[in-house]
Amino acid sequence: RRLRINLAIRPRNRSGPSISIRKHPMKNYTFEDLIGFGMMDAETAKGLKELALSDKSILITGQGASGKTTILRAIIDNVDEMERILIAESDSEIYPQKPNCIVQKVKKKNEGGIPVTLSDLLIDGLTMSLDTYVVGELVDAAAWYFLMAGFSGHRVMATTHTGSASDAMPRMLTLSKMAGISESEKTIKEMIASSIDIVIHMANFKVMEIIEVSGYNSQINKYDTKILYKR
Repeated sequence: RRLRINLAIRPRNRSGPSISIRKHPMKNYTFEDLIGFGMMDAETAKGLKELALSDKSILITGQGASGKTTILRAIIDNVDEMERILIAESDSEIYPQKPNCIVQKVKKKNEGGIPVTLSDLLIDGLTMSLDTYVVGELVDAAAWYFLMAGFSGHRVMATTHTGSASDAMPRMLTLSKMAGISESEKTIKEMIASSIDIVIHMANFKVMEIIEVSGYNSQINKYDTKILYKR
């Protein structure tokens, strides 16, 4: 029933057994629902609906339980019906209600057989004639393959943990380096600027800031950004 459960015992837990349960709604919230919850106003919701119907690549940032996945679900459910999407997740959380979504999940070591990582899913997706790649959460080297998909002309969407919208680019740089790549920082930064168009920052289940990324100026080592919305 859309539960995400974490159980732990000794020796991992020094304090004794613990259980953490996150319960996702059985029906995804609409933008109208999110307006009612105070996550955003009607004007912001209108802008995000238009963004969903565009070809813009989106990165949603914030701390844990800030509403990142909730707003990602709403955006996906408002994308054009004919847009073909691959959703790659470590744990099932998005549950799209839009047709033409292929939902794939990683296979962890303890599940038997050959493990399948987020990076594997993204690389394999390049053979599937997709319009859009969605990653539930970027926490490791999969960020590099996410950027590669965006740099190759596909639309990409994902969530990741940061403290602000402007922290999104350094976060992607750090995660990309985990892939052990040989590209220079300048090249990676240029790819980040080319692959990500919009950053939406969340906090306390509210849209706090939306910025547009239009490029990277290597001469002054600075991204070209524009604030579209600030709460």
